[in-house]
Amino acid sequence: MLKDALNGLWSIDVMYGPGAQEDTTLAFLSDGTGWLAFEHYFLCELNTFKWDIDDDQYLSIKGIDYFGLEEIGRVVIKRPSSLSFSKLKVSINDELVPNGEIMRVATFDAPIWIRESKFAFVTKDPIKLTPPKFSVEAM
Repeated sequence: MLKDALNGLWSIDVMYGPGAQEDTTLAFLSDGTGWLAFEHYFLCELNTFKWDIDDDQYLSIKGIDYFGLEEIGRVVIKRPSSLSFSKLKVSINDELVPNGEIMRVATFDAPIWIRESKFAFVTKDPIKLTPPKFSVEAM
């Protein structure tokens, strides 16, 4: 049940209107993979991961790859992801968010990105559930 509820794309920025130049998105795909992406005008960091929900309804996330822009020369680097959570409690509820709307919000019992533990639901649209790519023009 929680696994189905988590499937989709989630965002921090969507809770704040009318929007900023940056966003952190979190995607959970039905095949047990996903990603965490930070964008500031363009994609800056991307962590890919595997995820699962255990019988007690706890979320586990295990990083696969990390991609990021190296400051000098704006070269994309790749290394193993250090993203890792086990026994993470998640609640999904309709909440009044800072932009004044009621949205479906996933709240994690530990920060997923820096100090952020809340992400609002965006979509289950398979086209939008493709990991973002680094833009050559932005580099």
